[in-house]
Amino acid sequence: HCLDHKKQTPFERIAPGSRFDLADWAVSPVNRAWNTRLLPIVDWLLERVADGVEIPRQLELGLAEILVHRGESERARRFLQSRADGAASALRACLLVQACDWTGAQAAFEAALKQMQTEVKARRRLLPESVSWYYPIALLAQRTPQHLQTALKFCLGEAGERDPSPYAGWGMWVHALKVRLGDASLQREPFERFADHPGFAGWPGFWCLLLAAWLGPEAF
Repeated sequence: HCLDHKKQTPFERIAPGSRFDLADWAVSPVNRAWNTRLLPIVDWLLERVADGVEIPRQLELGLAEILVHRGESERARRFLQSRADGAASALRACLLVQACDWTGAQAAFEAALKQMQTEVKARRRLLPESVSWYYPIALLAQRTPQHLQTALKFCLGEAGERDPSPYAGWGMWVHALKVRLGDASLQREPFERFADHPGFAGWPGFWCLLLAAWLGPEAF
């Protein structure tokens, strides 16, 4: 109860530095694992920002991502407006996906990924899964073999192996793309397992249902 946003005093008794460290710890599971039990902390943070309280930049980025997932595009843009880093640019690309600007989103994502390669000195897995899946969505939506091949290359890179299992993470994307490209026969089992457990929450379950809808009724 000490983190209940309607009873703010106990949480605010924590030293400011530690308070924001704890808040940062809470924001990440909301984005990465859909942990709704921690949403009161997110709401508390948003209220503090509305009151003019300055928060750490990394925490600012996490809140912007939550607003992106909520579809609150204008509030998300306000969090991102002073940032020019690759991670912020990727979140702005997500907003273009939500606006169905597929070509604009693709270009924005590719620029953000190129920038992040320089920033973090790496080539793959530059973004958390909760953000990176928006890029192949922008590609799938353009519905050409070339765009599907680009999406396949990206998803293979994120999976980190040449033949990932269709039962896990990016392997589901790889399998669905290969089916659409005519390079693989559909395996229904990876999709049916989530359909049989509608209470499952998280990015793997969401991706599974999303890709099954894209493949069509035969996926079930």
